[in-house]
Amino acid sequence: MTRIAILCPSRGRPERFSEMLKTAMATAHDPNNVSVMLLVDRDDPRLADYVNAQTPRVTLIVQDPRVSCPAALDILAKQSDADLLIAGSDDIAFRTPGWDRTLAHRFLTAFPDRLGFAFFNDGRDRDKAEHFAVSKEWVKAVGYFMRPEYEHFCADEHVERIARAVNRRLWLAEIELEHLHFKYGKAAKDATYAEKRTEDEAGRSVSQRDNLRLARFGAEIAEAGDRVRAAIAEARQEMAA
Repeated sequence: MTRIAILCPSRGRPERFSEMLKTAMATAHDPNNVSVMLLVDRDDPRLADYVNAQTPRVTLIVQDPRVSCPAALDILAKQSDADLLIAGSDDIAFRTPGWDRTLAHRFLTAFPDRLGFAFFNDGRDRDKAEHFAVSKEWVKAVGYFMRPEYEHFCADEHVERIARAVNRRLWLAEIELEHLHFKYGKAAKDATYAEKRTEDEAGRSVSQRDNLRLARFGAEIAEAGDRVRAAIAEARQEMAA
């Protein structure tokens, strides 16, 4: 039995969160092995609606003060006891029946030591890592699920670069987590999207600031790769014993 947790920060979108949850559970082969960890800001004007949207499969964490989306995902990952952790969001929909069984089978077949990075088809049939899954062993080896220093962008690419460095990157083309984002014409540009697309006093966007952070994290990404390699070597020794 492989327990899977969908990690999901959300703000101002209880209906979109509920729809994501509905698709995840409706398409899962065994919903009892799937949980959702939801993080909502205490100052969210829709907080009461999130509280009302809870189900036995959802753990709600109310965060105060507000943190970035990457920081929220890292908080959730470190509070989960699941075997596999999905970087989720409230603007995805699970489209593949039995996605949980396929994920567990493909992940554990590719990475018997559980040290790997797998990412999903975002509905556009392209080899691009947006929403991904890693194991608790990966988080332990790397030291984080995502770096909390990022404001919004590049945090997933940071993790993907670690996976590339150690040749532990797997595209799950057959599992569709459709990204219903306004930039793909699949949603309206609401206040949550707009907040991440502003500029500072120097005229730099959030994306530009995060790309600068990614460039500065080159040494850390290399060091994280070394930590994963050490964990892989240790796991091989244990499996051979």
